[in-house]
Amino acid sequence: MKNLYILIIIICFSFVKANAQRDIIFWLDNSTSISTTEWNDMTTSLNQIITDALDCNPNNRIAIVHYAGGGPILPGGNPWIYIEDPNNDGAFTNNLTEAITFPRRMTGGDYAHESLALIGDALDAIPNSRIISPQTQLNHIATQNLVVYLFTDTSRGLLTTHPSYPTSSNLVSIDNPEMNSDLAFQNYTDFKNNRNATIIVTSIALSNSANNLLVRNAKAAISSYNISGNYNGTIENYPAEPDNNQLPRMYLESNGFDLDANDINIIASDLCNCPITLTLSSPLDDVNSNTTENRQADETIFATNFIDVDANAIYHAGNFVELNPGFEAESQSRFAAYVEACSDDFLYRNQTTDSKYLNDKEDIDDDLKINDDFRIIPNPSSNFTKLESIYSEFNRIKIISVFGEVEFYKVIKASKSFNVDVSNFPKGVYIVSISLVDGNVLIKKLVKN
Repeated sequence: MKNLYILIIIICFSFVKANAQRDIIFWLDNSTSISTTEWNDMTTSLNQIITDALDCNPNNRIAIVHYAGGGPILPGGNPWIYIEDPNNDGAFTNNLTEAITFPRRMTGGDYAHESLALIGDALDAIPNSRIISPQTQLNHIATQNLVVYLFTDTSRGLLTTHPSYPTSSNLVSIDNPEMNSDLAFQNYTDFKNNRNATIIVTSIALSNSANNLLVRNAKAAISSYNISGNYNGTIENYPAEPDNNQLPRMYLESNGFDLDANDINIIASDLCNCPITLTLSSPLDDVNSNTTENRQADETIFATNFIDVDANAIYHAGNFVELNPGFEAESQSRFAAYVEACSDDFLYRNQTTDSKYLNDKEDIDDDLKINDDFRIIPNPSSNFTKLESIYSEFNRIKIISVFGEVEFYKVIKASKSFNVDVSNFPKGVYIVSISLVDGNVLIKKLVKN
């Protein structure tokens, strides 16, 4: 049984269900700048990300689309895409083996903006000779949310170039690459506006730091806004940007294609619409009358928002939901919070009859007692502190501020103890969770002084 850090009062009035199923296009850079070793690293990372995306919702569907380009530099570039469909039964699949089994299909130039238009043709069943695979269509289900995940090392174009491929590495429009212009980002804008698509980007940093800042800003602009997004840096603003140039963005920058466990966890959370932590504040996250807004997080939710009369909201989190001072659910609103993993089942449940959930004092006492097996020494601490599990080994540590910010995350070799340097943490209160090898999670409060 998982730990319960704070007891959640459950108020049940009616039944609501939200559809969280997603069609996810993994849009993979096949350009010449990516070596064989880097491609192998990319596919190893992707295999775990795809596995996590199907684990969080078996009804999610995956499509693999390769892109590159070749030939002379012409207006509109020379983009190609290749759509995987080994069984010729529709490009999207929720079969894990089929989803993670694919070779590299091409090399060449890097025309991301133009290749996205080819993906649009495949979604609309419009023939195009530059879709070079036997499968030329993407069988997207209109009722499923569309997500496009781009994994790339491309440069922006115009003012920034890839050091080895200065004329054929283009993130934005090859014909209209001007900075801060609507035309430079036109295809990305169309996907967000006309297809209601979420765009998530993982990028490899360029060696030129000045160029990399401009490239980073453009990739952040392409990425979709999400309150639980990972990126809060600068972006390249342009007038028609569908998310109104808001932060944070679902953008992750890495130093290589071999992503570590933390990066993979962040990406999987974005793909699953299930952030690791979620902070809900007023007025940004208030739930207005006659609306329904359900939220979830893999581990924790911190809430100080307002739920109005006749509004509906259900919150899920794997470890705890904390309703802090400022949180208010008005009389005649419908609100419930549950300690459970992310899912598409946002249900108001009967606390007295559903044995799957905590419903009596004995269960609560059992859960809280588990924390006696976890010690933090010293606590409070100003420099090093020791995390100690009395009986079981643990292999993952996460320390989160009360504002939902991840201050420390590490996957370790299974052990019963680990020392953490907290000297650079801002003073305050933190939530420390350790994941035991048997799957249970233990939680304690840490004070940094």
